[in-house]
Order: sequence, then C-alpha cells, then structure tokens
Amino acid sequence: MRVLPIANWRGRLDSDELNLRAAIERTLAAPQGPERVLQQFWSLQRFWRHARHPEQTLVLLERALDQIGSNITMSQRGEALYCKALLLGWIDRRLELDTLLSTLELTRRAGNRALEADVLSRYSRSLTHSGRVQESLAAGAEAVALARRIGDPVLLAMVLSQYAVALSEGEASGAEAVFLEALALVEPSGALLAMMLHNNYGLLLLGKDSLTDARRHTEIALELAGGELTSVSAGMYSNMGWILLQEGDLERAVSLLVDLLRSCWLNGSTGTVPYVVLALACCATRRGTSDRAAKLHGGADELLLAGSDQWESLEASLRAQDIAVLRDRLGDDFERLYADGLALPPDQIIRLAVTAY
Repeated sequence: MRVLPIANWRGRLDSDELNLRAAIERTLAAPQGPERVLQQFWSLQRFWRHARHPEQTLVLLERALDQIGSNITMSQRGEALYCKALLLGWIDRRLELDTLLSTLELTRRAGNRALEADVLSRYSRSLTHSGRVQESLAAGAEAVALARRIGDPVLLAMVLSQYAVALSEGEASGAEAVFLEALALVEPSGALLAMMLHNNYGLLLLGKDSLTDARRHTEIALELAGGELTSVSAGMYSNMGWILLQEGDLERAVSLLVDLLRSCWLNGSTGTVPYVVLALACCATRRGTSDRAAKLHGGADELLLAGSDQWESLEASLRAQDIAVLRDRLGDDFERLYADGLALPPDQIIRLAVTAY
C-alpha cells in the first residue's frame, strides 16, 4: 500500500504556526495552563521537532516547565524533556546530548519502556554527532533490543532508523540491512517515518557512490514531504544538492543550495545551515573560485562549532577531499583564506555563500 504524502497536514500546521504560538502564550496564563501546554507539545512533538525558529519554541517550552515546577509526574517530565532535547538538536548538540541523558534516566525511573526505547535511540544518534561512536552503537543496539521486546512495529521502525544511521556513521556493517528492515515495517502506515528513512538511506547510498539509487530514495522522501521546501524537507534538499554536485550538474546544485540556505537562515533552521554552506564551498571549488571556497570552508566550520556539532561521516569525507584540492591549488594561501572565513560573523558567512552566484 502506498504511503500518502504528509504535505497536507504539515502545510496546515506550518501556516498556522503563529496561531499555535499565540495559543500557547494564552494558555500559559490560564489556570492549569502549563500542564495543557506540555500536553500539547507532546501530542505535536513530531511537528515541533521540525518547527521553524526552534529557539522561540524552546523558550515557550521552558516557560511551561518553569511554571509547572514539581506539579508533574515523572513520565510527563520525561516527555517534556524529550521535546526539549529534540529542539536543542537544531541549536546546540552538546546541550541536546546532556538533555537526552537526563531524559533517559528519568524515563527509566518512571518505567516508561516505549519512551525509553525512543529516547535511547535518539541518544545513540546524538552520541554519533559527538564522535563517541562505540557508545553510540552500544546504545543503539540496546534500544533495538528493547523495542523488539515491546513489539510495537512503528516504535521498532523508529529505533531501527536511528540505529542504521549510527551504524553508517560508525562505518560498521549492517546499516543497509537495518534500513531495509525498518522500511518494510513502516511503509504501510507511517508517512513521516518512511520519509525520513528513505532520506537517510539515500544518504548512505550516496556515500557508497550509488548515485542512481541515492537519487531514487531521496526523490521518494521529497515526494512524501509534498515537494515543498519546509523545515522537514530541508535536509532532503541538502542531500539532493550533494547528489546533483556528484552527478556533475553544478548549476542546478548551486541554485538549489542557495535557495535552501536563504530559507533555512530566515526560518531559523540553523542545524542545516553549516551543511549547506559546506556544499556551496565544494561547488565553489568545482567552479574554480578557490579563494571563495577556502573562505566558505572556514565559515562552514565556524557555524558548525557554534552549534557544538561535528561533521557527519559523509560530509567529513567530502570536506576532506575538497580541502585537499584547495590546498594543492592555493598552497599557503589556503590557511589565510580559511582563517578569514572562520572569523566571519554568521550573517556575513551567509551573505558570502549566497552572493556572486
């Protein structure tokens, strides 16, 4: 059975986001308002985790947590902290990791096994971003074992999807088989999860230079997302930019990535921004504008460091290859130009990345 696109419900929520925020503001001022706000965050957590301007959303969530104080169950606090961690994933990876660890401890004490499996798998993914590969794989395997015991196929697919990423980031075997198992579980019913699985599987295939299959799975993910550029589909369009670049379609890659960068910067989707700047740096190298490329590499690294993040394995490999080319072309000038980019304020990095194309 074909999974239906998520564009309709996602589009309605996106267009109504300001009203949702305003409703939260009003609810916080009402009796029992903080409890209702936390319930709303949890019921819409799949939406809020990809919300535009995650910093603003996080402020509302923290206000609700501050106001409710100790008047909340352990399981409810675990749910709220998980929502917080998902937002921090777009803002500060180090704080995300710390919050996930606190959430995991809380959910274990509360005996919420399904949430424990979900949080543990996300914790595994966050550990990969911190370069703690072996810990990531151990946490991912534990999450999969727990999800199998629970027996919920959608939960298992979610956990498998995170474990597959951890396996691919750790260059361990078995990632492709895990992706395929997760897809088989979720295709009949889970549009959002199927979309993310196809996207991440496409990225794995791109790293193996299987460009045709990588494009096919990325296009399926974009179809499920409705084709529109949103906070949900931003990572997919970034991956498509890399695919176009590897296919040699430089002009289309640049056009897509520039539009994507403008959108992400305006909407506060800061987690995607360094990856798009990195891709544009590689485009500049292909175009022969080596000075610009070196500065953009510095700018991309600065943006990544600001979010306490590390390059994922594919981008780290592509970055290293591109910098090797630039060092060969520029010699000692590369370090100077790279340092110039590293010193730029974020808005100037973005301006450099989107202009003169």
